Amino acid sequence: HGPAATPMDPRMIAWGHLSAIAARFTVQSAIFWVMMVAFAATSSPWSLVCIPIAALASMSVAAPLMAYAATLESEGGEFNSIQRFVIMPMFLFSGTFFELDAMPLYLRPIGWFSPMWHGAELARIASYGRVEPWWLTLIHLLFLVGLVVIGAILAGRSFRRRLWR
Repeated sequence: HGPAATPMDPRMIAWGHLSAIAARFTVQSAIFWVMMVAFAATSSPWSLVCIPIAALASMSVAAPLMAYAATLESEGGEFNSIQRFVIMPMFLFSGTFFELDAMPLYLRPIGWFSPMWHGAELARIASYGRVEPWWLTLIHLLFLVGLVVIGAILAGRSFRRRLWR
């Protein structure tokens, strides 16, 4: 409520919060990248691009989740459901542990609609030189950017509704 007592617009508060989250994810991604290099887990100098890719993939989950969280009056178990039915399937079935092609066909759509799959695919291109058609790489990037933009817009609207009553 402190920032709401200033002349800042609620959207500015939401986007400032998202900026702080992005900075945190970027620092965490950079630390992880340093560990990858230290343990020779990557062979390409392009692996440095994994830092913004990881931050973008993280923000593509954080922005819509923040927009949703701003609509809640009180937390009555909604985040338990999100953890169980969104985060865990995204964690398990997004192709981060093994390729989507190794999964049964009925589980693959979970990965296709998961921001983590798109981020993991972009990171594989940067880290290991994975070859994909340029248009598929563009789809991965646009999907992640689209989620961040939509989440930021919805978060701004949710903050405006909640703070300007």
